[in-house]
Amino acid sequence: MRSGFTARHPALRPLLAAAIVFLAGPWAPADQPPAAPVETLFDGTSFAGWNGDTKNTWRIEDGAIVAGSSTVAAPRNEFVATNRTFGDFELRLEYRLDCGKDCNAGIQFRTVRIPNHHEVIGYQADIGPAYEGCLYDESRRNTILATASKEAVAQAHAKAKDGWNEYVIRCEGRRIRLSINGIETADYTETDATIPQEGVIALQIHGTMVGTIRYRNIRIEEFPPLLASDFRLAPAAEGWEPSKAPTPFEGETIRLADDPDEHGIRIRKGQLMSKSFPVEPFAFYRLRFLAQAAEKPLCAAVFFDQEGKEIVADDHDSIDTSTDWRPYALCFRGHADARKARIRLQANAGPLAVKNLRVEQITADDAAAWAARLAAQCPAVSFEPAADRWQFLPRTMQRLAAGGPLRIVMLGDSICNDTSNSLYETLLTRIYPKAKLEIVTSVRGGTGCWYYKDEGRVKPYVLDYKPDLVMIAGISHGCDVEAIRSVIRQIRQGSNCEILVLSGAIAPREVLEPAYFGSKPAAVALDDMEQFSARMRRMCREERAEFFDIRKAWDDYMLRSYKPYDHFARDAIHGNSRGKQIVARILTRYFEPKDAAR
Repeated sequence: MRSGFTARHPALRPLLAAAIVFLAGPWAPADQPPAAPVETLFDGTSFAGWNGDTKNTWRIEDGAIVAGSSTVAAPRNEFVATNRTFGDFELRLEYRLDCGKDCNAGIQFRTVRIPNHHEVIGYQADIGPAYEGCLYDESRRNTILATASKEAVAQAHAKAKDGWNEYVIRCEGRRIRLSINGIETADYTETDATIPQEGVIALQIHGTMVGTIRYRNIRIEEFPPLLASDFRLAPAAEGWEPSKAPTPFEGETIRLADDPDEHGIRIRKGQLMSKSFPVEPFAFYRLRFLAQAAEKPLCAAVFFDQEGKEIVADDHDSIDTSTDWRPYALCFRGHADARKARIRLQANAGPLAVKNLRVEQITADDAAAWAARLAAQCPAVSFEPAADRWQFLPRTMQRLAAGGPLRIVMLGDSICNDTSNSLYETLLTRIYPKAKLEIVTSVRGGTGCWYYKDEGRVKPYVLDYKPDLVMIAGISHGCDVEAIRSVIRQIRQGSNCEILVLSGAIAPREVLEPAYFGSKPAAVALDDMEQFSARMRRMCREERAEFFDIRKAWDDYMLRSYKPYDHFARDAIHGNSRGKQIVARILTRYFEPKDAAR
Protein backbone atom coordinates (compact mmCIF):
# COMPACT_ATOMS: atom_id res chain seq x y z
CA MET A 1 0.00 0.00 0.00
CA ARG A 2 2.50 2.65 1.11
CA SER A 3 4.30 4.45 -1.66
CA GLY A 4 6.47 7.53 -1.90
CA PHE A 5 5.54 8.20 -5.51
CA THR A 6 3.02 11.05 -5.51
CA ALA A 7 2.89 12.08 -9.17
CA ARG A 8 -0.54 12.12 -10.72
CA HIS A 9 -1.08 10.48 -14.07
CA PRO A 10 -4.18 10.29 -16.33
CA ALA A 11 -5.87 6.92 -16.15
CA LEU A 12 -6.18 4.59 -19.06
CA ARG A 13 -9.58 4.78 -20.61
CA PRO A 14 -10.67 1.73 -22.59
CA LEU A 15 -12.87 -0.94 -21.00
CA LEU A 16 -12.72 -4.72 -21.11
CA ALA A 17 -13.89 -7.01 -23.91
CA ALA A 18 -17.56 -7.35 -24.79
CA ALA A 19 -19.91 -9.03 -22.36
CA ILE A 20 -21.59 -12.27 -23.48
CA VAL A 21 -25.36 -12.23 -23.59
CA PHE A 22 -26.60 -14.63 -20.96
CA LEU A 23 -29.78 -13.38 -19.36
CA ALA A 24 -32.29 -11.04 -20.94
CA GLY A 25 -35.95 -11.67 -20.26
CA PRO A 26 -38.66 -11.03 -22.84
CA TRP A 27 -39.52 -7.81 -21.00
CA ALA A 28 -36.12 -6.26 -21.73
CA PRO A 29 -36.24 -3.52 -24.41
CA ALA A 30 -34.46 -4.62 -27.57
CA ASP A 31 -32.02 -1.70 -27.48
CA GLN A 32 -31.02 -2.21 -23.84
CA PRO A 33 -27.71 -4.01 -23.19
CA PRO A 34 -28.02 -7.48 -21.71
CA ALA A 35 -26.71 -8.37 -18.30
CA ALA A 36 -23.04 -9.39 -18.31
CA PRO A 37 -21.83 -12.76 -17.09
CA VAL A 38 -19.26 -13.34 -14.40
CA GLU A 39 -15.90 -13.64 -16.15
CA THR A 40 -12.79 -15.40 -14.86
CA LEU A 41 -9.74 -13.14 -15.14
CA PHE A 42 -7.12 -15.72 -14.08
CA ASP A 43 -7.15 -19.20 -15.62
CA GLY A 44 -5.20 -20.75 -12.74
CA THR A 45 -2.29 -21.92 -14.89
CA SER A 46 -0.85 -18.95 -16.81
CA PHE A 47 -0.48 -15.17 -16.82
CA ALA A 48 -2.54 -14.83 -20.00
CA GLY A 49 -4.21 -11.39 -19.91
CA TRP A 50 -1.83 -10.09 -17.22
CA ASN A 51 1.43 -8.16 -17.21
CA GLY A 52 4.13 -7.66 -14.58
CA ASP A 53 7.41 -9.08 -13.34
CA THR A 54 6.56 -12.75 -13.81
CA LYS A 55 10.22 -13.77 -13.86
CA ASN A 56 11.39 -12.59 -10.45
CA THR A 57 8.33 -11.52 -8.43
CA TRP A 58 5.14 -13.28 -9.49
CA ARG A 59 4.60 -17.02 -9.94
CA ILE A 60 1.75 -19.51 -10.09
CA GLU A 61 1.35 -22.21 -7.46
CA ASP A 62 -1.63 -24.53 -6.99
CA GLY A 63 -3.94 -22.37 -9.05
CA ALA A 64 -2.99 -19.12 -7.30
CA ILE A 65 -0.95 -16.05 -8.23
CA VAL A 66 1.81 -15.87 -5.62
CA ALA A 67 4.53 -13.42 -4.63
CA GLY A 68 6.95 -13.21 -1.71
CA SER A 69 9.16 -15.40 0.45
CA SER A 70 9.10 -16.54 4.06
CA THR A 71 12.79 -15.66 4.42
CA VAL A 72 13.59 -12.77 2.04
CA ALA A 73 11.95 -9.34 2.09
CA ALA A 74 10.28 -8.07 -1.05
CA PRO A 75 12.66 -5.44 -2.46
CA ARG A 76 9.93 -2.98 -3.49
CA ASN A 77 6.25 -2.66 -4.33
CA GLU A 78 5.37 -4.85 -7.28
CA PHE A 79 2.11 -5.26 -9.19
CA VAL A 80 0.79 -7.78 -11.68
CA ALA A 81 -2.00 -6.13 -13.66
CA THR A 82 -4.68 -6.97 -16.19
CA ASN A 83 -4.10 -5.92 -19.77
CA ARG A 84 -7.69 -4.73 -19.95
CA THR A 85 -9.37 -1.88 -18.13
CA PHE A 86 -12.66 -1.74 -16.25
CA GLY A 87 -15.13 0.95 -15.19
CA ASP A 88 -18.16 -0.21 -13.19
CA PHE A 89 -17.99 -3.77 -11.92
CA GLU A 90 -18.08 -6.25 -9.07
CA LEU A 91 -14.76 -8.03 -8.53
CA ARG A 92 -14.47 -11.16 -6.38
CA LEU A 93 -11.28 -12.95 -5.45
CA GLU A 94 -9.76 -15.00 -2.65
CA TYR A 95 -6.52 -14.08 -0.93
CA ARG A 96 -4.27 -15.55 1.71
CA LEU A 97 -1.55 -13.64 3.54
CA ASP A 98 1.16 -15.68 5.31
CA CYS A 99 3.53 -13.15 6.71
CA GLY A 100 6.09 -12.58 9.43
CA LYS A 101 7.12 -8.94 8.96
CA ASP A 102 5.77 -5.75 7.36
CA CYS A 103 2.65 -7.62 6.32
CA ASN A 104 0.93 -5.62 3.60
CA ALA A 105 -0.57 -6.22 0.16
CA GLY A 106 -3.63 -5.05 -1.75
CA ILE A 107 -5.87 -5.14 -4.79
CA GLN A 108 -5.66 -2.16 -7.12
CA PHE A 109 -8.61 -1.10 -9.25
CA ARG A 110 -9.43 1.85 -11.47
CA THR A 111 -5.69 2.03 -11.69
CA VAL A 112 -3.03 3.00 -14.22
CA ARG A 113 0.63 2.02 -14.38
CA ILE A 114 3.12 4.85 -14.11
CA PRO A 115 5.22 4.80 -17.32
CA ASN A 116 8.77 3.50 -16.86
CA HIS A 117 8.15 2.86 -13.17
CA HIS A 118 7.21 -0.11 -11.01
CA GLU A 119 4.47 1.85 -9.21
CA VAL A 120 0.80 2.38 -10.10
CA ILE A 121 -1.79 5.06 -9.39
CA GLY A 122 -5.31 4.27 -8.26
CA TYR A 123 -7.62 2.89 -5.61
CA GLN A 124 -6.53 -0.05 -3.45
CA ALA A 125 -8.50 -2.50 -1.36
CA ASP A 126 -5.98 -3.02 1.42
CA ILE A 127 -4.69 -6.26 2.91
CA GLY A 128 -2.64 -6.54 6.12
CA PRO A 129 -3.14 -6.38 9.88
CA ALA A 130 -2.89 -2.59 10.09
CA TYR A 131 -5.03 -1.77 7.06
CA GLU A 132 -7.24 -4.78 6.34
CA GLY A 133 -10.50 -3.81 4.61
CA CYS A 134 -9.53 -0.16 4.17
CA LEU A 135 -9.73 1.80 0.92
CA TYR A 136 -6.41 3.48 0.11
CA ASP A 137 -5.41 5.90 -2.67
CA GLU A 138 -2.11 4.60 -4.03
CA SER A 139 0.52 7.05 -5.35
CA ARG A 140 -2.03 9.86 -5.73
CA ARG A 141 -3.34 11.26 -2.46
CA ASN A 142 -1.46 8.59 -0.47
CA THR A 143 -4.13 8.43 2.17
CA ILE A 144 -6.78 6.10 3.53
CA LEU A 145 -10.10 7.14 2.01
CA ALA A 146 -12.29 4.83 4.11
CA THR A 147 -11.19 3.04 7.29
CA ALA A 148 -12.47 -0.41 8.19
CA SER A 149 -13.61 -0.83 11.79
CA LYS A 150 -11.79 -3.37 13.95
CA GLU A 151 -15.12 -5.04 14.71
CA ALA A 152 -15.96 -5.53 11.02
CA VAL A 153 -12.51 -6.95 10.26
CA ALA A 154 -12.74 -9.34 13.22
CA GLN A 155 -16.15 -10.56 12.07
CA ALA A 156 -14.80 -11.06 8.57
CA HIS A 157 -11.70 -12.98 9.64
CA ALA A 158 -13.85 -15.28 11.78
CA LYS A 159 -15.33 -16.55 8.51
CA ALA A 160 -11.98 -17.34 6.86
CA LYS A 161 -11.54 -20.87 5.52
CA ASP A 162 -8.07 -22.39 5.88
CA GLY A 163 -6.59 -18.90 5.91
CA TRP A 164 -8.38 -17.86 2.71
CA ASN A 165 -10.62 -14.77 2.64
CA GLU A 166 -12.90 -13.53 -0.11
CA TYR A 167 -12.64 -9.86 -1.06
CA VAL A 168 -15.53 -8.23 -2.97
CA ILE A 169 -14.99 -4.85 -4.61
CA ARG A 170 -18.06 -3.17 -6.07
CA CYS A 171 -17.74 0.03 -8.13
CA GLU A 172 -20.85 1.83 -9.34
CA GLY A 173 -20.22 5.31 -10.64
CA ARG A 174 -18.35 7.15 -7.90
CA ARG A 175 -19.45 4.82 -5.14
CA ILE A 176 -17.01 2.12 -4.00
CA ARG A 177 -17.87 -0.64 -1.53
CA LEU A 178 -15.53 -3.24 -0.06
CA SER A 179 -16.42 -6.40 1.83
CA ILE A 180 -14.48 -9.36 3.20
CA ASN A 181 -16.22 -12.69 3.66
CA GLY A 182 -19.58 -10.98 3.34
CA ILE A 183 -18.86 -8.26 5.93
CA GLU A 184 -18.79 -4.70 4.55
CA THR A 185 -15.62 -2.88 5.55
CA ALA A 186 -15.76 0.33 3.47
CA ASP A 187 -18.37 2.42 1.68
CA TYR A 188 -16.92 5.47 -0.06
CA THR A 189 -18.20 7.97 -2.61
CA GLU A 190 -15.56 9.91 -4.54
CA THR A 191 -16.08 13.67 -4.27
CA ASP A 192 -13.18 14.74 -6.48
CA ALA A 193 -14.61 14.81 -10.00
CA THR A 194 -11.11 14.85 -11.54
CA ILE A 195 -10.31 11.33 -10.28
CA PRO A 196 -10.66 8.84 -13.18
CA GLN A 197 -13.24 6.14 -12.64
CA GLU A 198 -11.78 3.39 -14.79
CA GLY A 199 -8.51 1.49 -15.11
CA VAL A 200 -6.81 -1.87 -14.71
CA ILE A 201 -7.05 -4.43 -11.92
CA ALA A 202 -3.69 -5.10 -10.24
CA LEU A 203 -2.46 -7.33 -7.40
CA GLN A 204 0.21 -6.02 -5.03
CA ILE A 205 2.99 -7.30 -2.86
CA HIS A 206 4.36 -4.56 -0.66
CA GLY A 207 8.06 -3.74 -0.47
CA THR A 208 9.90 -4.92 2.68
CA MET A 209 7.28 -7.61 3.39
CA VAL A 210 8.65 -10.96 4.54
CA GLY A 211 6.04 -13.56 3.70
CA THR A 212 3.78 -14.63 0.86
CA ILE A 213 0.57 -13.26 -0.62
CA ARG A 214 -1.66 -15.51 -2.72
CA TYR A 215 -4.59 -14.61 -4.96
CA ARG A 216 -6.98 -17.05 -6.65
CA ASN A 217 -10.49 -17.43 -8.12
CA ILE A 218 -10.39 -13.94 -9.60
CA ARG A 219 -13.79 -13.18 -11.17
CA ILE A 220 -15.42 -10.02 -12.41
CA GLU A 221 -18.90 -8.97 -13.45
CA GLU A 222 -18.84 -5.78 -15.47
CA PHE A 223 -22.00 -3.72 -15.45
CA PRO A 224 -22.79 -3.73 -19.16
CA PRO A 225 -22.19 -0.73 -21.43
CA LEU A 226 -24.72 0.56 -23.97
CA LEU A 227 -22.43 -0.42 -26.84
CA ALA A 228 -19.53 -2.87 -26.82
CA SER A 229 -17.34 -4.01 -29.73
CA ASP A 230 -14.25 -6.20 -29.60
CA PHE A 231 -14.12 -6.72 -33.38
CA ARG A 232 -13.53 -10.46 -33.06
CA LEU A 233 -15.85 -10.84 -36.05
CA ALA A 234 -16.26 -8.94 -39.29
CA PRO A 235 -17.68 -5.43 -38.69
CA ALA A 236 -21.10 -6.30 -40.12
CA ALA A 237 -21.38 -9.29 -37.77
CA GLU A 238 -20.95 -6.91 -34.80
CA GLY A 239 -23.54 -4.49 -36.13
CA TRP A 240 -21.21 -2.01 -37.86
CA GLU A 241 -22.22 -0.60 -41.22
CA PRO A 242 -19.35 0.11 -43.66
CA SER A 243 -19.50 3.20 -45.84
CA LYS A 244 -20.20 2.85 -49.55
CA ALA A 245 -19.89 6.43 -50.79
CA PRO A 246 -18.18 8.77 -51.29
CA THR A 247 -15.30 6.65 -49.98
CA PRO A 248 -16.02 2.92 -49.78
CA PHE A 249 -14.86 1.23 -46.60
CA GLU A 250 -11.61 -0.72 -46.75
CA GLY A 251 -10.33 -2.50 -43.67
CA GLU A 252 -10.05 -5.73 -41.75
CA THR A 253 -10.21 -7.22 -38.30
CA ILE A 254 -6.82 -7.73 -36.67
CA ARG A 255 -5.45 -10.06 -34.02
CA LEU A 256 -2.93 -8.40 -31.74
CA ALA A 257 0.48 -10.01 -31.50
CA ASP A 258 1.06 -8.89 -27.91
CA ASP A 259 -2.11 -10.62 -26.70
CA PRO A 260 -3.68 -13.31 -28.91
CA ASP A 261 -6.95 -12.94 -27.02
CA GLU A 262 -7.26 -9.29 -28.07
CA HIS A 263 -8.74 -8.21 -31.40
CA GLY A 264 -9.36 -4.94 -33.19
CA ILE A 265 -10.42 -3.32 -36.43
CA ARG A 266 -8.20 -1.47 -38.90
CA ILE A 267 -9.93 1.11 -41.10
CA ARG A 268 -7.71 1.95 -44.05
CA LYS A 269 -10.27 4.00 -45.99
CA GLY A 270 -13.82 5.20 -45.48
CA GLN A 271 -15.79 4.84 -42.29
CA LEU A 272 -17.79 2.50 -40.08
CA MET A 273 -21.09 3.29 -38.37
CA SER A 274 -22.06 1.30 -35.27
CA LYS A 275 -25.41 -0.22 -34.50
CA SER A 276 -27.74 2.09 -32.58
CA PHE A 277 -28.02 2.34 -28.82
CA PRO A 278 -30.59 4.22 -26.70
CA VAL A 279 -29.93 7.73 -25.42
CA GLU A 280 -31.92 10.17 -23.33
CA PRO A 281 -32.20 13.90 -24.00
CA PHE A 282 -29.68 15.95 -21.99
CA ALA A 283 -28.05 12.83 -20.42
CA PHE A 284 -24.28 12.37 -20.63
CA TYR A 285 -22.40 9.51 -22.29
CA ARG A 286 -18.80 8.41 -22.77
CA LEU A 287 -17.28 6.72 -25.80
CA ARG A 288 -13.89 5.13 -25.18
CA PHE A 289 -11.49 2.80 -26.92
CA LEU A 290 -7.82 2.18 -27.62
CA ALA A 291 -6.53 3.57 -30.91
CA GLN A 292 -3.56 3.61 -33.23
CA ALA A 293 -4.11 6.60 -35.47
CA ALA A 294 -2.48 8.19 -38.49
CA GLU A 295 -3.23 11.72 -39.75
CA LYS A 296 -5.86 12.60 -37.12
CA PRO A 297 -8.81 10.38 -38.04
CA LEU A 298 -12.30 11.31 -36.88
CA CYS A 299 -14.99 9.86 -34.67
CA ALA A 300 -18.48 11.12 -33.95
CA ALA A 301 -21.63 10.48 -31.96
CA VAL A 302 -24.55 10.73 -34.39
CA PHE A 303 -28.12 11.14 -33.10
CA PHE A 304 -31.49 9.94 -34.42
CA ASP A 305 -34.97 11.15 -33.51
CA GLN A 306 -38.06 9.15 -32.65
CA GLU A 307 -38.78 8.47 -36.34
CA GLY A 308 -35.21 7.30 -36.95
CA LYS A 309 -34.21 10.43 -38.85
CA GLU A 310 -30.60 11.55 -38.44
CA ILE A 311 -30.23 14.81 -36.51
CA VAL A 312 -27.83 17.37 -37.97
CA ALA A 313 -26.37 18.25 -34.57
CA ASP A 314 -23.79 15.51 -34.02
CA ASP A 315 -20.60 15.57 -31.94
CA HIS A 316 -17.35 15.26 -33.91
CA ASP A 317 -13.78 14.96 -32.69
CA SER A 318 -10.37 14.00 -34.04
CA ILE A 319 -8.14 11.28 -32.62
CA ASP A 320 -4.54 12.25 -31.92
CA THR A 321 -1.94 10.60 -34.13
CA SER A 322 -0.05 7.76 -32.43
CA THR A 323 1.97 4.71 -33.44
CA ASP A 324 1.24 2.83 -30.22
CA TRP A 325 -2.10 1.98 -28.60
CA ARG A 326 -3.42 5.01 -26.76
CA PRO A 327 -6.64 5.51 -24.81
CA TYR A 328 -9.23 7.79 -26.36
CA ALA A 329 -12.45 9.14 -24.84
CA LEU A 330 -15.25 11.42 -26.00
CA CYS A 331 -17.99 12.55 -23.63
CA PHE A 332 -21.18 13.79 -25.24
CA ARG A 333 -24.68 14.96 -24.37
CA GLY A 334 -27.86 13.38 -25.69
CA HIS A 335 -29.58 15.76 -28.13
CA ALA A 336 -32.94 17.16 -27.06
CA ASP A 337 -34.71 15.27 -29.87
CA ALA A 338 -32.58 12.12 -29.76
CA ARG A 339 -33.84 8.66 -28.91
CA LYS A 340 -30.94 6.67 -30.35
CA ALA A 341 -27.33 7.26 -31.32
CA ARG A 342 -24.62 5.59 -33.36
CA ILE A 343 -20.83 5.92 -33.35
CA ARG A 344 -18.97 6.79 -36.55
CA LEU A 345 -15.27 5.95 -37.02
CA GLN A 346 -13.53 7.50 -40.02
CA ALA A 347 -10.02 7.10 -41.40
CA ASN A 348 -8.26 10.19 -42.69
CA ALA A 349 -5.14 10.22 -44.87
CA GLY A 350 -3.87 7.14 -43.01
CA PRO A 351 -5.34 4.11 -41.26
CA LEU A 352 -7.17 4.01 -37.94
CA ALA A 353 -7.00 0.93 -35.70
CA VAL A 354 -9.45 0.55 -32.80
CA LYS A 355 -10.00 -2.05 -30.07
CA ASN A 356 -12.10 -2.44 -26.91
CA LEU A 357 -14.75 0.12 -27.85
CA ARG A 358 -17.40 0.95 -25.26
CA VAL A 359 -20.20 3.50 -24.78
CA GLU A 360 -21.77 4.00 -21.37
CA GLN A 361 -23.98 6.53 -19.63
CA ILE A 362 -22.16 8.73 -17.11
CA THR A 363 -22.90 11.54 -14.70
CA ALA A 364 -22.40 15.27 -15.24
CA ASP A 365 -19.48 15.07 -12.78
CA ASP A 366 -17.88 12.35 -14.90
CA ALA A 367 -18.23 14.54 -17.99
CA ALA A 368 -16.75 17.51 -16.11
CA ALA A 369 -13.79 15.39 -14.98
CA TRP A 370 -13.13 14.33 -18.58
CA ALA A 371 -13.29 17.97 -19.65
CA ALA A 372 -10.90 18.97 -16.88
CA ARG A 373 -8.33 16.41 -18.02
CA LEU A 374 -8.49 17.82 -21.55
CA ALA A 375 -8.16 21.39 -20.30
CA ALA A 376 -5.10 20.35 -18.30
CA GLN A 377 -3.37 19.63 -21.63
CA CYS A 378 -3.67 23.33 -22.52
CA PRO A 379 -2.50 26.62 -21.02
CA ALA A 380 -4.98 28.07 -18.54
CA VAL A 381 -7.64 30.49 -19.75
CA SER A 382 -7.00 33.95 -18.29
CA PHE A 383 -9.82 35.79 -20.05
CA GLU A 384 -11.36 38.68 -18.09
CA PRO A 385 -14.89 39.53 -19.26
CA ALA A 386 -16.24 43.05 -19.41
CA ALA A 387 -17.60 44.41 -16.14
CA ASP A 388 -20.77 45.71 -17.81
CA ARG A 389 -21.86 42.34 -19.23
CA TRP A 390 -25.33 40.82 -18.63
CA GLN A 391 -27.18 44.14 -19.09
CA PHE A 392 -29.85 42.32 -21.09
CA LEU A 393 -29.68 38.96 -19.29
CA PRO A 394 -31.21 39.73 -15.86
CA ARG A 395 -33.57 36.74 -15.78
CA THR A 396 -30.87 34.35 -16.97
CA MET A 397 -28.45 35.43 -14.28
CA GLN A 398 -31.17 35.38 -11.62
CA ARG A 399 -32.15 31.83 -12.64
CA LEU A 400 -28.54 30.68 -12.51
CA ALA A 401 -28.02 32.11 -9.06
CA ALA A 402 -31.37 31.20 -7.49
CA GLY A 403 -31.74 27.84 -9.17
CA GLY A 404 -34.40 26.15 -11.25
CA PRO A 405 -34.64 25.09 -14.90
CA LEU A 406 -32.89 27.12 -17.57
CA ARG A 407 -33.24 25.96 -21.18
CA ILE A 408 -30.68 27.38 -23.61
CA VAL A 409 -31.17 27.00 -27.37
CA MET A 410 -27.96 27.24 -29.41
CA LEU A 411 -28.79 28.52 -32.93
CA GLY A 412 -26.24 28.59 -35.74
CA ASP A 413 -23.79 26.48 -37.70
CA SER A 414 -21.19 23.78 -36.99
CA ILE A 415 -19.10 26.23 -34.93
CA CYS A 416 -22.18 26.85 -32.80
CA ASN A 417 -22.57 23.06 -32.62
CA ASP A 418 -18.99 22.73 -31.33
CA THR A 419 -19.64 25.44 -28.76
CA SER A 420 -22.64 23.48 -27.50
CA ASN A 421 -20.66 20.23 -27.53
CA SER A 422 -18.09 21.74 -25.18
CA LEU A 423 -20.47 20.67 -22.37
CA TYR A 424 -20.03 24.09 -20.78
CA GLU A 425 -23.08 23.47 -18.61
CA THR A 426 -21.08 20.96 -16.54
CA LEU A 427 -18.82 23.88 -15.55
CA LEU A 428 -21.66 26.33 -14.97
CA THR A 429 -23.52 23.95 -12.65
CA ARG A 430 -20.45 23.79 -10.43
CA ILE A 431 -20.58 27.55 -10.07
CA TYR A 432 -24.38 27.61 -9.86
CA PRO A 433 -25.25 24.23 -8.27
CA LYS A 434 -28.97 25.01 -7.93
CA ALA A 435 -29.44 25.66 -11.64
CA LYS A 436 -30.86 22.91 -13.87
CA LEU A 437 -29.47 23.61 -17.34
CA GLU A 438 -30.76 22.05 -20.54
CA ILE A 439 -28.77 22.79 -23.70
CA VAL A 440 -30.62 22.39 -27.01
CA THR A 441 -28.44 22.40 -30.12
CA SER A 442 -30.39 23.68 -33.15
CA VAL A 443 -28.03 24.01 -36.10
CA ARG A 444 -27.37 23.45 -39.80
CA GLY A 445 -23.89 23.12 -41.27
CA GLY A 446 -22.62 26.33 -42.89
CA THR A 447 -25.83 28.12 -41.96
CA GLY A 448 -26.34 31.54 -40.39
CA CYS A 449 -29.20 33.92 -39.79
CA TRP A 450 -29.46 34.63 -43.53
CA TYR A 451 -31.20 31.22 -43.57
CA TYR A 452 -33.04 31.25 -40.26
CA LYS A 453 -34.65 34.66 -40.95
CA ASP A 454 -36.82 33.30 -43.76
CA GLU A 455 -40.49 32.77 -43.02
CA GLY A 456 -41.40 29.67 -41.04
CA ARG A 457 -37.89 28.81 -39.80
CA VAL A 458 -37.60 30.53 -36.42
CA LYS A 459 -40.50 28.49 -35.04
CA PRO A 460 -39.08 24.96 -35.58
CA TYR A 461 -35.48 25.95 -34.93
CA VAL A 462 -36.10 28.07 -31.83
CA LEU A 463 -39.61 28.66 -30.54
CA ASP A 464 -40.77 25.04 -30.47
CA TYR A 465 -38.06 24.31 -27.89
CA LYS A 466 -39.52 26.94 -25.51
CA PRO A 467 -36.20 28.57 -24.62
CA ASP A 468 -35.37 30.71 -21.62
CA LEU A 469 -32.22 31.94 -23.38
CA VAL A 470 -31.23 31.80 -27.06
CA MET A 471 -27.56 31.94 -28.03
CA ILE A 472 -27.02 32.89 -31.67
CA ALA A 473 -23.50 31.82 -32.61
CA GLY A 474 -21.18 30.72 -35.40
CA ILE A 475 -19.19 32.03 -38.34
CA SER A 476 -21.76 31.59 -41.15
CA HIS A 477 -23.84 34.77 -40.96
CA GLY A 478 -22.07 36.25 -43.98
CA CYS A 479 -21.45 39.46 -41.99
CA ASP A 480 -25.18 40.12 -42.41
CA VAL A 481 -26.10 42.06 -39.28
CA GLU A 482 -29.63 42.76 -40.51
CA ALA A 483 -30.32 39.04 -40.87
CA ILE A 484 -29.39 38.56 -37.22
CA ARG A 485 -31.64 41.49 -36.30
CA SER A 486 -34.53 39.86 -38.17
CA VAL A 487 -34.09 36.58 -36.29
CA ILE A 488 -33.96 38.41 -32.95
CA ARG A 489 -37.21 40.23 -33.72
CA GLN A 490 -38.96 37.05 -34.84
CA ILE A 491 -37.89 35.30 -31.63
CA ARG A 492 -39.25 38.21 -29.61
CA GLN A 493 -42.60 37.97 -31.40
CA GLY A 494 -43.08 34.42 -30.16
CA SER A 495 -41.20 34.34 -26.84
CA ASN A 496 -40.11 36.55 -23.97
CA CYS A 497 -36.80 34.70 -23.71
CA GLU A 498 -33.51 36.56 -23.46
CA ILE A 499 -30.98 36.58 -26.31
CA LEU A 500 -27.19 36.41 -26.35
CA VAL A 501 -25.33 36.86 -29.65
CA LEU A 502 -21.81 35.42 -29.90
CA SER A 503 -19.20 36.17 -32.51
CA GLY A 504 -17.64 33.08 -34.13
CA ALA A 505 -14.68 31.40 -32.42
CA ILE A 506 -12.04 28.84 -33.46
CA ALA A 507 -11.83 29.15 -37.28
CA PRO A 508 -8.67 31.12 -38.24
CA ARG A 509 -9.16 34.37 -40.09
CA GLU A 510 -7.07 33.20 -43.04
CA VAL A 511 -9.50 30.32 -43.55
CA LEU A 512 -12.54 32.61 -43.43
CA GLU A 513 -11.21 35.31 -45.78
CA PRO A 514 -11.54 33.38 -49.07
CA ALA A 515 -15.26 32.80 -48.48
CA TYR A 516 -15.90 36.54 -48.06
CA PHE A 517 -13.46 37.83 -50.64
CA GLY A 518 -14.76 35.41 -53.25
CA SER A 519 -18.33 36.69 -53.09
CA LYS A 520 -17.86 40.46 -52.72
CA PRO A 521 -15.55 43.20 -53.94
CA ALA A 522 -12.35 43.12 -51.91
CA ALA A 523 -12.91 46.52 -50.28
CA VAL A 524 -16.44 45.62 -49.22
CA ALA A 525 -15.43 42.20 -47.92
CA LEU A 526 -12.55 43.65 -45.95
CA ASP A 527 -14.78 46.30 -44.39
CA ASP A 528 -17.41 43.69 -43.51
CA MET A 529 -14.91 41.48 -41.72
CA GLU A 530 -13.22 44.33 -39.90
CA GLN A 531 -16.45 45.96 -38.73
CA PHE A 532 -18.71 42.94 -38.23
CA SER A 533 -18.22 42.57 -34.47
CA ALA A 534 -18.67 46.30 -33.86
CA ARG A 535 -21.81 46.34 -35.99
CA MET A 536 -23.21 43.31 -34.17
CA ARG A 537 -22.52 44.96 -30.82
CA ARG A 538 -24.31 48.14 -31.91
CA MET A 539 -27.25 46.21 -33.34
CA CYS A 540 -27.61 44.12 -30.17
CA ARG A 541 -27.70 47.24 -28.06
CA GLU A 542 -30.46 48.62 -30.27
CA GLU A 543 -32.43 45.36 -29.97
CA ARG A 544 -31.72 45.01 -26.24
CA ALA A 545 -29.93 41.72 -26.80
CA GLU A 546 -26.64 40.85 -25.14
CA PHE A 547 -23.46 40.58 -27.23
CA PHE A 548 -20.29 38.67 -26.33
CA ASP A 549 -17.25 38.88 -28.61
CA ILE A 550 -16.02 35.35 -27.90
CA ARG A 551 -13.94 35.57 -31.07
CA LYS A 552 -11.69 38.18 -29.51
CA ALA A 553 -11.33 36.11 -26.34
CA TRP A 554 -10.39 33.08 -28.46
CA ASP A 555 -7.85 35.03 -30.54
CA ASP A 556 -6.26 36.49 -27.40
CA TYR A 557 -6.00 33.02 -25.90
CA MET A 558 -4.38 31.60 -29.04
CA LEU A 559 -1.88 34.45 -29.07
CA ARG A 560 -0.88 33.76 -25.47
CA SER A 561 -1.02 29.97 -25.57
CA TYR A 562 2.14 29.44 -27.65
CA LYS A 563 0.49 26.28 -28.93
CA PRO A 564 -0.02 25.48 -32.62
CA TYR A 565 -3.57 25.73 -33.93
CA ASP A 566 -3.46 22.00 -34.67
CA HIS A 567 -3.37 21.30 -30.92
CA PHE A 568 -6.91 22.68 -30.64
CA ALA A 569 -8.38 21.72 -34.02
CA ARG A 570 -9.72 18.64 -35.76
CA ASP A 571 -9.58 20.32 -39.20
CA ALA A 572 -8.96 23.75 -40.70
CA ILE A 573 -12.14 25.25 -39.21
CA HIS A 574 -13.41 23.18 -36.27
CA GLY A 575 -12.12 22.55 -32.78
CA ASN A 576 -11.23 19.18 -31.35
CA SER A 577 -12.20 18.32 -27.78
CA ARG A 578 -9.32 20.43 -26.42
CA GLY A 579 -10.38 23.43 -28.48
CA LYS A 580 -13.96 23.01 -27.33
CA GLN A 581 -12.82 23.04 -23.72
CA ILE A 582 -11.11 26.38 -24.23
CA VAL A 583 -14.40 27.74 -25.59
CA ALA A 584 -16.24 26.22 -22.60
CA ARG A 585 -13.91 27.93 -20.15
CA ILE A 586 -14.17 31.29 -21.90
CA LEU A 587 -17.95 31.01 -21.88
CA THR A 588 -17.95 29.95 -18.23
CA ARG A 589 -15.83 32.97 -17.30
CA TYR A 590 -18.39 35.16 -19.04
CA PHE A 591 -21.20 33.79 -16.85
CA GLU A 592 -19.13 33.53 -13.67
CA PRO A 593 -20.18 35.88 -10.84
CA LYS A 594 -18.46 39.22 -11.11
CA ASP A 595 -17.07 38.96 -7.60
CA ALA A 596 -15.80 35.38 -8.06
CA ALA A 597 -12.31 34.73 -6.69
CA ARG A 598 -9.91 33.56 -9.37
